[in-house]
Amino acid sequence: MRNIVACHWGHDASVCFWNDEAQRFHTIEIEKITGIKHYRGHLRRDEEVDILRRCQEIAEKEFDIPNQYCAVIRGSIRRLIDLDENSGELASIEAINEVFNTAQILVHTKHHWAHAASGYAQSPFEKALVITMDGGGDDGLFHVYHAKGREKHFEWITDHSWAIASSAKYTLGRRYNDASYWTCPNIMHGTDCLLDVAGKVMGASAYGDSLAGYDVGTKAFKLAFPYIGEYNKGFETYYNFYIDDYPKNKNKVNDLLSESPELFNPYQMFLRTDFDWETECSIAKGIQDAFCAEAMELMGKYITEYAENLDNNVVFSGGCALNVILNKRLVDEYPHINFFVPPNPTDVGLPHGMICKYMARSSEAENFLKWHRPITYSGPKLTDRDQLSYYLESYPNTVVNGSDIAQVLRSDKVIGLVQGGIEVGARALGNRSILADPKGEHKKDLVNKVKRREPYRPFAPICRYEDARKYFIANDYDNLQYMNYAVDTRKEYIEELRAVTHVDGTARLQTVTSEDNRFMHEILTAFDGVLLNTSFNVKGKPILNTLEEAFYMLDNTPLDHVVIVSDEGQAYMFNKKT
Repeated sequence: MRNIVACHWGHDASVCFWNDEAQRFHTIEIEKITGIKHYRGHLRRDEEVDILRRCQEIAEKEFDIPNQYCAVIRGSIRRLIDLDENSGELASIEAINEVFNTAQILVHTKHHWAHAASGYAQSPFEKALVITMDGGGDDGLFHVYHAKGREKHFEWITDHSWAIASSAKYTLGRRYNDASYWTCPNIMHGTDCLLDVAGKVMGASAYGDSLAGYDVGTKAFKLAFPYIGEYNKGFETYYNFYIDDYPKNKNKVNDLLSESPELFNPYQMFLRTDFDWETECSIAKGIQDAFCAEAMELMGKYITEYAENLDNNVVFSGGCALNVILNKRLVDEYPHINFFVPPNPTDVGLPHGMICKYMARSSEAENFLKWHRPITYSGPKLTDRDQLSYYLESYPNTVVNGSDIAQVLRSDKVIGLVQGGIEVGARALGNRSILADPKGEHKKDLVNKVKRREPYRPFAPICRYEDARKYFIANDYDNLQYMNYAVDTRKEYIEELRAVTHVDGTARLQTVTSEDNRFMHEILTAFDGVLLNTSFNVKGKPILNTLEEAFYMLDNTPLDHVVIVSDEGQAYMFNKKT
């Protein structure tokens, strides 16, 4: 039996399992079983064995994978190391040997190759141009491959050396972050984890204009550091603290990191707080526009040169693939190209890519195309679902179906929905979702109170695939199931869908078919329209995966109901306690 497990142990740590008998992948995001967003495994070594053992137990009990593996793969890391060294962003050999029964332990050292393999393996394409872009990895920040679906399925198109990939031309993801850190102080002071900043700046950019602050944003992105007016002072303070006085402050920084490595935001120590929000939104627009301009030029070069010979198929992965505004530009400017962005393009998809790469190169592997399917809902079910009977006894509840839920949503209620395995990735796609009727501007404010997050951040619409053309304008309606593209809301529906339409008239649409998500499709069919869909969590926390968290939100936020679908398929709607 050739079961395989792969571990990514940096930020957004995750573990992926291949069940050889069932021919299925399963991914466990560590943040979703610990409740610590963007969990960093390499900075929490004292928890390593316990976390890996918890993953192994979930795999054995829930995924029916016995603890017998032909290989455990460790990676991906920031720098190449000796294979026996337990350093960098690797799960340690000792911890792996203590938890997993395995024939061999391997090291994966190509970060972007894993991004590419995961994205390609989830695409519907036999061959494709694969582009990866993010903030960094052990093999650079930007890569282009062509994929052919056979054993040696990737060949580099770009030079993959660190020196080339790290030159300014290829550092778009890194420069987006650096420019945001130094020129958007309100966003920075409202954000504990640096990994959340880019998404917030993208959201704020829609509120900006090309007047005050815009040039600051474009220059900050192009220069990659803030030698611009008043921002220079903050950077000098940062430089003096970290560089000139580094020996004295090294221990202080390490103490802060050890207390909460995911929530450490050093920029809050150097940035002013009395900054004009309207100007900051224009700075954000400058950063976003400059990023899109360079990304379109860089990616367009390879799309124009290579895509035609690869059936005009393009896969885009890596953290930058979450930028839905860039993705919209790509689809609009290349209408003849078939684009695919996986539902999990960030580092949570790395272990899946590591296994795909291993399997495709194995002499015993069958055709790589066999695994061309998304791993969207392949996460674990509620980890405490054995406690469902307690909540059934403790809270008023009724058995419901899709029509019942639609009727409650029409009455202006907000519902949290939990069913099946948790989504793998940053988006809630109907299994861990908060749902509401999007009609009315007040609905956005209400759901923001439930989520306890910033009021400027947009919510996403969800509708049936067959209804998408009625409400939205897109060049490609067959590529919207993972909420990875912005589309235009039709003008006649903007007011009706105001809570899910951003100020620039766009929306981050998710379409649903009965094959993708039967119960969500049933709800949408009964509702006969578009719903607001956002992740079931509060600000600063990962998407929830316990009954305890769901009922905490029912008790402590304006959430009206929680719907839990049992393992047997029975849907219960819970009300607040009287």
